[in-house]
Amino acid sequence: MNLGLKSLPMELILSCILPKLPVKSLLRFKCVSKSFLAEISSPEFDALFPKANRLLIFPGDAETFSFSVYELDSPHSPPTVCPYPILSSERYAPVLTMVAYCESHILIACRNVRPNHLILLNPTTHIHRIIPTPYLNDWSGHIEYGMCHFLDEFNNDDFKIVRFSQYNDPNTDNSLREVMVYSLRTNSWKLIESEKPTTELIRNPILVQNHLLVMTFEDCYRCLMRIGCFDIKAERWSNDVLLSDILLGEIGPNPTRYCLYHLGVLEGQLRFSCYDMTKWTYSIWVMKDFGVKESWFKLMSVPGQGPEGFCHPIVYRKGSLHELFCMPDYKGKYLWYNLRDKQFTETGLDGYGLNRNLWGFAFIYKESMLNFPRGGGGQC
Repeated sequence: MNLGLKSLPMELILSCILPKLPVKSLLRFKCVSKSFLAEISSPEFDALFPKANRLLIFPGDAETFSFSVYELDSPHSPPTVCPYPILSSERYAPVLTMVAYCESHILIACRNVRPNHLILLNPTTHIHRIIPTPYLNDWSGHIEYGMCHFLDEFNNDDFKIVRFSQYNDPNTDNSLREVMVYSLRTNSWKLIESEKPTTELIRNPILVQNHLLVMTFEDCYRCLMRIGCFDIKAERWSNDVLLSDILLGEIGPNPTRYCLYHLGVLEGQLRFSCYDMTKWTYSIWVMKDFGVKESWFKLMSVPGQGPEGFCHPIVYRKGSLHELFCMPDYKGKYLWYNLRDKQFTETGLDGYGLNRNLWGFAFIYKESMLNFPRGGGGQC
């Protein structure tokens, strides 16, 4: 006798049955009732939902209004092409650029319209929020974004966006650096600092354990590099992340040897890459315990093919600790690297958009049914 779902306890359905369903089925279940919508979109259910690895590839031009999603756990599956949210009310075609990401959501900057705004998007459910941004002339300054999703001490979830901007003050013609933080739950921006910069802010901020890490240079000519650390939950700068003595000893004081650096994330751990311009070799270091200076270890050294040939490992192959998926080389190809054989093999993927002179950007994200915070700001 088939009694149906009504005869089963709701706790059993939520904890044992629904988490095993594919995303498309869960999206349909969210339309069954308000209670199902609330439960499936909750942080508690999201913690139970098995999150498969997905690779998002964004083209390197503004003419391709979509991104591709690949299943790394099933490498032979065809990609899914996802369009950016289309803002039909805009008079002119906006310039859409992916500017930040966290584990399950992406942040898209929408330019060429007034006012400028950001789009917070869940690639799994395709639900998005439009976030107005404080005015800043994007073309006269340097802007970087970072974001994070977390639960606070009261178990309330929130998305926070950090905007780092450096520009010339039109009134004094002095260089200024601003740090602003946006909370989706309160739908408000807060100015954290506005001062004359003492270091040059470069590179995209990366997220490790609710901290945004940015690479700064006190002196570009002498390569006096620092890794600044911004605590998103506390909304303030914290202590710099220090390189180990062994790593610093290998880099050496000679700026003509190691002069190209890159920060990234590998399986949730901080990754530091440096390029030896005399040997054309990349050294990849990983911080095993975040914030512990002595926990840096060298993961690999690989040959490069010139300054544009960076090798950026971002994830291990499923079930393997010696095969790494790497970001594009100078040809725009995505590669597998075998730590044992020290060999690269092509994945068949490239990061080009319509403009073949530009390659894009890729990162790993986890599927999530999480909705935006109740009462949160932004427009759908």
